[in-house]
This record gives sequence, C-alpha cells and structure tokens, in this order.
Amino acid sequence: MFPVQWVIHTVGPIWRGGNHGEDDLLSSCYRNSLALAVLHDIRTLAFPAISAGAYRFPVEQGTGIAVTKTKSFLQQSESI
Repeated sequence: MFPVQWVIHTVGPIWRGGNHGEDDLLSSCYRNSLALAVLHDIRTLAFPAISAGAYRFPVEQGTGIAVTKTKSFLQQSESI
C-alpha cells in the first residue's frame, strides 16, 4: 500500500444496457475527478475501474472511456 493524502470519491453509473446515458455519466465521473485533482493541486492520481464491479459497466467499454477522457484532460492541463 502507498500512503495517500487525498481520496476523491465518485459514484459511477449503474449499467442498464447502454441506452440510458451510461457512457456520458461515466465520462463525467472521470472529468470531474480530474478537475477536483487540479483544484486541490494533486499531482498524481490513480483510478479504479469505476462502475465495473457491482454496477456491471462493461470493463472494456469503461476502460476506453477512462483512457479517452484522461488523455483528453491531460492534453489540456499539465498540472497532473
């Protein structure tokens, strides 16, 4: 285990088949978490597979969203 100073908690969407805005909701989880990190001058960040467990978001689809949103955010901000 690594010592941490901050925990940013986000609640991801429950997978309901993919036709209820789940992708957009998951995207906002990553986007808002990254924005909070910048706001609090957090330099490093690790994400779990948000919503992939009990909420049954498909892992591959969720991973694609996580990578895309994080990459896009990092292209606009150098603080993390």
